[in-house]
Amino acid sequence: MGSDLQWLRGSPLSCCRSRRRDVAAAAVLVLVYLVIQPPQTADAALASCGSSTANFSGRGYDPSGYKPRGAEAEIDVNAGALCNGGSGPDTFFTSWVMLGSGGNGYAQVGHMFKNFGGTSLRFFWEYDQTGSGSFTRVFWGNPVFGNHHNFRASRHTSDGHIHFTVEGNNPPAGAETNFDPLQQWNNIIAWWSSEVAHTGSDVPGTPSNKTDYEFVHHKNTSENWQLQNWNLDAFPSPCYFVENEVTSDSFFRSWTSSPGHTC
Repeated sequence: MGSDLQWLRGSPLSCCRSRRRDVAAAAVLVLVYLVIQPPQTADAALASCGSSTANFSGRGYDPSGYKPRGAEAEIDVNAGALCNGGSGPDTFFTSWVMLGSGGNGYAQVGHMFKNFGGTSLRFFWEYDQTGSGSFTRVFWGNPVFGNHHNFRASRHTSDGHIHFTVEGNNPPAGAETNFDPLQQWNNIIAWWSSEVAHTGSDVPGTPSNKTDYEFVHHKNTSENWQLQNWNLDAFPSPCYFVENEVTSDSFFRSWTSSPGHTC
């Protein structure tokens, strides 16, 4: 597309150690065309893409008795490897925070590396009101491998919409849903996860450079952000995706370990 800002519609993405938050350094997200190739592992570079089904490695929270109003985390921007060395079908790996409704809709914000659309490593926000597969997605900005950013998907009481932010800044093109999840969804689950579109790709992170999810919170019915207590697993592929809870509440890691891609 002629603009670096991209709208796409199609099938959906689906459903501690202390570290100082470098908010000031990432306060301005410059809309600059940037192409970055992530490092490839030997196994992943040669892997067949396999089935086109979403695979995850992360955590979720489904509280009893109420619907979360937001999901937040600081996530490392780490590399994985795309199947067939990027020469296969349109595919991606990504890491994000999400509010979702058990397959009946979702709203998420994070970073993605993709081999389609003329750009590669991007921030993105996306939502699908009903889970029908007709979604709204916007790419923008220039994340850098090795950095980390605070991502939020948060319902605002002023309009009932879920708003998306990175380092507290509003992304372009509205950066909010056009619906109120409390009115549209029967239940709401908070999610934090890495994801791939094909089983032949790696989720971001390696055994020596794991993807950290820090400052992990959900927003409760009192509109307060609170540390997370896990009660859901984000459906990791059992053959090679790994997740590890490092502390009881606010920090976990996600990565691919010794990829064989035989699943």
